[in-house]
Amino acid sequence: MNKKTWYKLLVLLVINFLLTPNIYSQTKSNEDYEILNKILDQQKETIFLVELNSNKFVIDQIKLFQKFEDDKMYFELDSLKQSSNIKNDTLLTSEIFNKTNYTHFINQLEENSKWDKKWIKNKIKFHKNKSNKYIYISKPVYTINKKFALVYVGKKTSVFTIVFIKNEELNWEEYKIIFPMLKQPRVNVMKE
Repeated sequence: MNKKTWYKLLVLLVINFLLTPNIYSQTKSNEDYEILNKILDQQKETIFLVELNSNKFVIDQIKLFQKFEDDKMYFELDSLKQSSNIKNDTLLTSEIFNKTNYTHFINQLEENSKWDKKWIKNKIKFHKNKSNKYIYISKPVYTINKKFALVYVGKKTSVFTIVFIKNEELNWEEYKIIFPMLKQPRVNVMKE
């Protein structure tokens, strides 16, 4: 191999090395926004999206599952599965909520990331303060095999986590709602 060919090959390898991480992160970002846009498509009114997208709530739930399993607290684990709407779902218990995925989920913690408007297809307005008409959507966390994603959603009167599954066409679709909780809306009391 002559010097000129070797130099061209070296330049191509350097370019490939520099672009590969960016392509990977872009793909992950695209998946985050594909899931976000699917959730936003379901909203029927003007959307005030909270810009911050911390996935801490989902990670905290995962840590609780991990703690109960590690400490062999099976009664508590069973109660948590029951209240989380996953107890009788073999797919969730075998593919998502297992020791293999717990550490992987926890390593995806992002507390200070924000959504970027340029990637959002819907007409939204960012809302920094949580008040009446807002929706909070966390950054997804993915299983090791990247076939499932968990996303926390918060609205005025409810919070829940949506499990997304990658279908055969490699598109994300909603599978099930877990960790459902109702919130009591704020009421302004008039003083006499």
